[in-house]
Formats: sequence, C-alpha cells, structure tokens
Amino acid sequence: MNRQAAVLILLSTLVACDRSAYPGYKSISNDVYVKLLKVGDEETTPTSGDSVLLRWRASRWEEETGSLMSSERWYAVDDLGMAMFQAVLPRSHVGDSMSVITRSALIPWSILVPEADPADNDTVMVRIELTARSLLTVQAQAERREARRKADPERYEARLVQAFLDTATAPWQRWGTSALYYWIDSGPVGGDSIRQGDLITIHYEGRSLEDGRIFDDTERSGQPLTYRVGDPDQVIEGLAVAVSLLKAGCSGAFVIPSSLAFGARGVGGSLPPYSPVHYRVAVEKLHRDLNRRSEAS
Repeated sequence: MNRQAAVLILLSTLVACDRSAYPGYKSISNDVYVKLLKVGDEETTPTSGDSVLLRWRASRWEEETGSLMSSERWYAVDDLGMAMFQAVLPRSHVGDSMSVITRSALIPWSILVPEADPADNDTVMVRIELTARSLLTVQAQAERREARRKADPERYEARLVQAFLDTATAPWQRWGTSALYYWIDSGPVGGDSIRQGDLITIHYEGRSLEDGRIFDDTERSGQPLTYRVGDPDQVIEGLAVAVSLLKAGCSGAFVIPSSLAFGARGVGGSLPPYSPVHYRVAVEKLHRDLNRRSEAS
C-alpha cells in the first residue's frame, strides 16, 4: 500500500471517530484543528535545522481562503517551531497540503510575515492553508553554501560580513577603506598606546563569522600570547591591526576579512578557506620596563 492510500484510510478513520468543533477537522492540540487537503509523494518531514518553502493563505475561519493574507517563502524550521507549528510541522510531509484552524495568538505572525501583523485580535479563529513546497535539510544547506563559496568566494564572504553587520547591535566602525570593522570597549583613562617594538601580552578569542565556532582561544589554551609588536610571523595581519587600535588595558572586537586573516588556506579542520573571522582581543599588559631595558642593552 502506498503512502497516499494509507494516509487517506487513517485520516478517514480519525475524522469519523473525532468530534471536532469544526466538521472535517481533527483536533491535534489545544485550539489547533487540521484537515488534510492533499497528500504529497515524499516521506520527509521538516526537522530542526532544516529550511522549508511554505505556501500559506490565511483568513478568518468562515471567510474566503487567503482573504487575510498569503505568501510563499523560505522559513527556518527552528523559527517556526512554536505554538501552532509545533503541532503541525511533524505531520506535514513535503508536498502535503493541509488546512489548519487555530487561534490567531498561536500563529507566529512576526515570523510568517515580519513586515506586517494581519491579526487584529488574538482570540479570533483563523484558517490557514499550508503547503510544504520544498525542503532543504541541514546537509543540503551546507552543500549549497559550499557551492556558493567555491563559485565566488569574495562575494560569499562579503555577504557574510554584511549580514553580520546588519544584525549587530554594537557600534561597528570601518577601518579606513578596508573590509575590517571594529569597536573598542572603554578602557583605563590615559592608557598607553601600543607602538612598534613594544613587548605586550594579549588574550584573544577567534570565531568563525559564519557559524560562531571558536577555533582559536588563549583562555582555553591556558596561556596568553606575549610578543614584540612588529616581529614577523607572530600574529595574523588583522590581529596586528587590532592591537594598533587598542591601548594598554583595553579590549575590543574585530571583524577581520580573510585577506587579513587566513586567506585561501583557512585553518585545517576548523575554518574553511576565504573565511571572515570575529576576534575579541584584550591587551593584558604592556611591558614598558622590559621595553626600556631591551632598548638600553
């Protein structure tokens, strides 16, 4: 027996046994009623981490379908995994169409249509027809991102940086005309500036800008980095810029493009090629006494 036949038999049995407030609909959760309109051909259902292409049409339950609002767009399943969708998505296979009647308050309008809230009353019952048009699994999304990265790494990187800045709350500033951005925490008043040749100790944490994974952390390694500013092969170029923007005792955050970080080589097993990075950097100590003794000798 194929999936369509099995689902239809099961549905007819459930509907016959269920005394719903809405004829033809089955109650699947508190104030959530579902009627299957069409059975798709696929077995897959959306799960955490996936993205789903949803076509939906909403109306007050006794009015014409779609009279309230309609749309078709991609949504992250984790964003939808609340209220009504917590009950509906596990039952929605790709290709299925269903009609759902529920209270307006249980529909995540701010996710479905961020630019407007069509509901004027949280208690009104809304009918929303849903069709899961397509699905991108976590693996498929990763493969698509990697294909875009390989096809045009510079454009892919620029989009990552811009997306980060668009959602950031910190007052990021651009360093000159470069693609490096920074913001500096308040530090000690009158802190000494860092100069070429200074011996300094810094702590830092490096994360992938794309997914936030930590790949470099002096706190985790249990040892800060002490080095002389300007000595070759001590830090990546972006960190050298970061230090130049800080004073002794200060810290800051830095978005560093791959051209000033790890470039085409990336960091084996931790960071793909052409990856922008996010660093938190703190100048723990400026060893001025040691600097003077070094100069005197």
